[in-house]
Amino acid sequence: MLHATSPPGARNLYRPMLSTQKSSSSTDMLSSADLTAHFREYIRVLNTGGWASLRYYVAPRLLHNQRPFTLAGFAKLLRPGSTFTTDMIVADIGKRTLAARMEIEVPNGDGTINVFKEHVFYHFDTNWKIDEIWSVFNMPDDRRGGSRPSKVISREDDRAAF
Repeated sequence: MLHATSPPGARNLYRPMLSTQKSSSSTDMLSSADLTAHFREYIRVLNTGGWASLRYYVAPRLLHNQRPFTLAGFAKLLRPGSTFTTDMIVADIGKRTLAARMEIEVPNGDGTINVFKEHVFYHFDTNWKIDEIWSVFNMPDDRRGGSRPSKVISREDDRAAF
């Protein structure tokens, strides 16, 4: 059974967790809605910089685009201050997979922020921890072999929007 995030106005399936709580276990992950809520908890951990809590969501060893990582190695890929916003989530509890389209804002040292879109698939192990990630970033006009942001904003531009 597939489950997409609820449309605006629908019941909110996100259950906030305290940082001391453990994430969902295999015994209480009963639906795709539960898997979606679990994933949103993981995103909250990424956005708050609670790296110590990653162990509740990510397996000790995982593959990221077919490259093996330990949890510590995966955490090093994450840039402090980055913000992850989900645009779309589709979960399949039977296959232990979740797909998401996200916008990621990554701060630069010069006061600007790179904004990327990421299309990503996750696989979860029997303990509902991420054990495999397949990720593609937008790469407009990518003839140089590297990822380019979809836009770059400055903090001044961001403040002027309010």
